[in-house]
Amino acid sequence: MRKNLLLKLAVVVVVVAILLAVGLMVAFKSQNPDDVKALLTGQVQSATGRTLTIAGPLELHFGLVPRLVASGVTLSNPPGSTRPEMVKIKNLELDVAVLPLLRHEIQIQRLIVSSPDILIETEAKGEGNLRFEISAGKDAPKPVMETGGPAYRFSLAEVKIDNGVVTWYDRDTKQSEVVAIQELSLKREGTSGELLAVRLEAKVRGHMVKIEGAAGDLKAAMGGGPWPLDLKAGVEGLALTVKGTIAELSAFRGIDLKLSVQGKELGEAIRLAGSAKPETVPALGPFTLSAGLRGSGKSWDLSGIKAILIGSDVAGDMAVDIADHPHIS
Repeated sequence: MRKNLLLKLAVVVVVVAILLAVGLMVAFKSQNPDDVKALLTGQVQSATGRTLTIAGPLELHFGLVPRLVASGVTLSNPPGSTRPEMVKIKNLELDVAVLPLLRHEIQIQRLIVSSPDILIETEAKGEGNLRFEISAGKDAPKPVMETGGPAYRFSLAEVKIDNGVVTWYDRDTKQSEVVAIQELSLKREGTSGELLAVRLEAKVRGHMVKIEGAAGDLKAAMGGGPWPLDLKAGVEGLALTVKGTIAELSAFRGIDLKLSVQGKELGEAIRLAGSAKPETVPALGPFTLSAGLRGSGKSWDLSGIKAILIGSDVAGDMAVDIADHPHIS
């Protein structure tokens, strides 16, 4: 399932971010970029089974908030993939708070990823290129976090991605889906850090999509508890809202969401969804649709469906309220 694969990729991103933060700590002591490159390569290999390459210079900026800047960063693909690199990043910047390190806390204040190119390959039977392996045995590098003392805690306050491309490639159908990310911002909200402020501007199938709102953080997604969503999206004159919770994001179970969409022309929405040929859809006028969505896996329940249509060829408003709960499986 694509949701499981994306969550697995997010976990790997966090692991790499932690290792980069630790690399910055080592660099703070040694001030030798080559040592940091060697450490990161070995640790990422141990944690993911993949090769991390930093082709460009590794810059270390020391101050109240130490910063690591790397360019030409790539993460390799497993054998059998369509290209050697799963992830290619033009530039990467990482800021880590110093004082929390004394409390065995790694606080990444900001992670900036410039021009990432990410390829996700999926297949019906198997994990595609999201199959990660952990090295074992006497030759495997020891985790850099094994210090003999208290374990480190990790937090990520802000992530920014600019000018990125994410490609999903279906190995079975040989078809690709490309999302061009102009800007993606995830920022921790409040003191609890349980919510992330989300902002996304991207192009999907030639249409600009803008999303703003809040969502649960990765810790909530991995912890098995309710994962909240409160998002507003805009695309081609349509305004969409999604609000509710997903009880278990990793398995995409326990979905309880309220959905709504409104726009100036229902015909355009139908054409945008690809539900009919453009030339067969007449002008229908402004509309509002709302419903509740619950379900798990392949079984879904829609409830409280309301449709309001105001068209030039319709006298007054037309409202439909379906009290029964249609079942979709």
